[in-house]
Amino acid sequence: MNLIASIKPKMHVKTGILAFGLILISVAAACSTNVATSTKARDDSFTVAESRKIVVNGSNGRINVGAGTDDTVRVQATLRRPDNLKYEVTQDGNPINVEVEEQGGRFSFLGQSPGADIEITVPSNTRVGLRTGDGTIELYGMHQSGTVRSSNGKIIMDDVTGDFDVHASNGSVDIAGATVTFDIESSNERIVFAGVIVPSVGNRMTTTNGSAEITLHRIPGEELDASTTNGSIKTRLPILTTFSGDKHHIVGTIGAGDAELFVKTANGPVTVQRDTLMKS
Repeated sequence: MNLIASIKPKMHVKTGILAFGLILISVAAACSTNVATSTKARDDSFTVAESRKIVVNGSNGRINVGAGTDDTVRVQATLRRPDNLKYEVTQDGNPINVEVEEQGGRFSFLGQSPGADIEITVPSNTRVGLRTGDGTIELYGMHQSGTVRSSNGKIIMDDVTGDFDVHASNGSVDIAGATVTFDIESSNERIVFAGVIVPSVGNRMTTTNGSAEITLHRIPGEELDASTTNGSIKTRLPILTTFSGDKHHIVGTIGAGDAELFVKTANGPVTVQRDTLMKS
């Protein structure tokens, strides 16, 4: 048997495998560079009058809305894999609409899938309708009302006034510096609220798998109905109870009882307290 003849085919196979591996590495590196640079910036501005409203239907990215000082709405966006996105910003009278739609599937190579991160500056008295499929929503300095919904990300709101419907499917809700009426729901995370509850019927806060913590900055009075399936309830305020059947449910009045507050958790504690810096 010719030993040299038997060795050569094996060497050719190994050489071929090595070459193929080098080709794959080169392709991956090239694709990585393309993915890293596959972004596009958009910057759109509009002038609006009264009855302002901004509506955003985002996809796979964060939405950040902050208050401006004039009558201009500015929408800035970073689009990832823009060839696989439909991105539109339109003005229909005073309402501004931002639409993001993924096209061609959501296949992700080397970690990047199509999406848009959106930064918006609007007058503080603009109504909002914000929705995103996967990403954080942040809202700052807005003094109107609206809806905020994220199906897979947290929601952060600060220095807000108005009537808000807030829903996070798989993310926490953190609201600070607020003077609001609200309906807040988190399907799978905690809710933290710090602010003033405006006297109104129907302030609701519910979470399936998380805690609920309410810190009141001013206490005109609340009619409190708090319950939890598998957790404790702590009220660090003087409360006149009208029902306290067990440690999982309490009904009572804090102060004058001008506002109504319904709090419910399934698997987490409920805490109602006053701001430690608030004067008595």
